[in-house]
Amino acid sequence: MWNKVIVHTVYRNNPKKAGLSPYELGKRARQLLLMLWRQLRDMLLIGAGIGSASFGLKRFLLPSSFIDGGATGIALLMAELFAFPLGFLLVLINLPSITQGRLSAIFSWALIS
Repeated sequence: MWNKVIVHTVYRNNPKKAGLSPYELGKRARQLLLMLWRQLRDMLLIGAGIGSASFGLKRFLLPSSFIDGGATGIALLMAELFAFPLGFLLVLINLPSITQGRLSAIFSWALIS
């Protein structure tokens, strides 16, 4: 099954749709697998980073009433003062940074950072 998916994807990216040698087909299939592996690795590492940040926020900063710096600190302060949900405020405060990143750089990079 995976063989068919890889061959279909490799041929779809070829404008001629024919004339690929077995070497070229293997090379493109390897590039596709490397790209998929990098995407999966990035998603797992981003998930681990989000998990560790949320653990630190929930288990250390919030119970001891510390205020962090940056956008997280502003969100913590606003959540404490105005009783808004912290998750909503984090997204709202980081929205201008994501928008600026979208205008000046690659959108996927802006979302990751």
